[in-house]
Amino acid sequence: MIARILLKRVFLCVISFPMLTILAQKKFALTITFPNELRAENLEVYVDNGKTLEKIKVQLQSGNKAFLSGDYYSIYAAINLQYKKDTTSAAKVFGSWLFLKEKPAKIKFLPTDAMDSPIENYSLRNVQDFKREQQEMANYDSANGRQVQEYEDKNWDKIFSGNDNEVKHYYFNVLRKARARKKLEYITKYPNSYYSFYSFRSDIAKSGIPSDSLLKIFTDIFPDSFKYSDEGNFVKDFLYARIPNQREEHFIDFTAKDISGNTVVLSQFLGKKNVLLHFWATWCSPCMEELPILKDLITRFNQEDLQIISIASKSANQNDFVKATKKYDMNWINIYNNIDLVNKYGSYPVPRICVINKEGKTVYDSYILQHNDAQLTQLAQTLNSLTK
Repeated sequence: MIARILLKRVFLCVISFPMLTILAQKKFALTITFPNELRAENLEVYVDNGKTLEKIKVQLQSGNKAFLSGDYYSIYAAINLQYKKDTTSAAKVFGSWLFLKEKPAKIKFLPTDAMDSPIENYSLRNVQDFKREQQEMANYDSANGRQVQEYEDKNWDKIFSGNDNEVKHYYFNVLRKARARKKLEYITKYPNSYYSFYSFRSDIAKSGIPSDSLLKIFTDIFPDSFKYSDEGNFVKDFLYARIPNQREEHFIDFTAKDISGNTVVLSQFLGKKNVLLHFWATWCSPCMEELPILKDLITRFNQEDLQIISIASKSANQNDFVKATKKYDMNWINIYNNIDLVNKYGSYPVPRICVINKEGKTVYDSYILQHNDAQLTQLAQTLNSLTK
């Protein structure tokens, strides 16, 4: 199931005057002890650090123990533990989400005869367990959850790989939204629980419910300790960027470092150049197919009148990114793995291209076109009109 969660979250321009929210980096450290009947090497761990969901390396220790550590930017580091019954089996047992702060944390899994759920019983130290809230939300949402699960099981390939727009629309715009609204009902009843806040940030904010409505709910229900935390500011940036009138009427200024360590300020080009923002990733097939078309297109325009800024999401291997920039001679400004910047622009799916004219207005946005400009014909027309 985690593979599906990860796939759904690979959902990667919009514009306003606030600068980027910089989240303070914190560190967690966790030691896990296993009973004799379980093997530490069969453990897999995924961490939601407040910005991304990533698999992290587990260090094995003597005494059937495992140690893991990492960075996080949220109020808690959210940890999902998975245990394989054996190293060859595809079947996994999923534990509950657990939440860590900066104090050294320990989890001790207790002996059990129930091998269908071997990591369900544990003792905790400096670990926050929201199991009760998780179960209550699941119960509150059970009917909608079953509908979504059954539809996924029946139509998985059509939803995530095929071209059946009717199936996709029903899944994302009917079933998933209905489930999100039900979860939101629960969250509004218990806004003081961090698990409600975490669920809002990690799930509801990306559900497709109109962002202006979600931003109002966010502002109205959550306590100041959540709203004005770094994590809360990250959520607000994300939602603000997805409000349509903000995307159309304003531009979001940003300051970021490019891959050469130079400081890039978007507003420095205002009144001087048109700016093309190019969001992409090496793991994105449409992005790689688009790159040679984009490279060919921009060579037709006067570079004194047009500034290209490419913003690449993290690659599995950073060398993949370096190779791509060299292969396609991307001799313009390149920014790599800047999650705050991507979030500030709404974290929409890649590939994505936005064009901002010299007056600061967004005049082209491939997201609005729903990727119906694969050959960049409309982009070429837009650039032609700007550089006449």
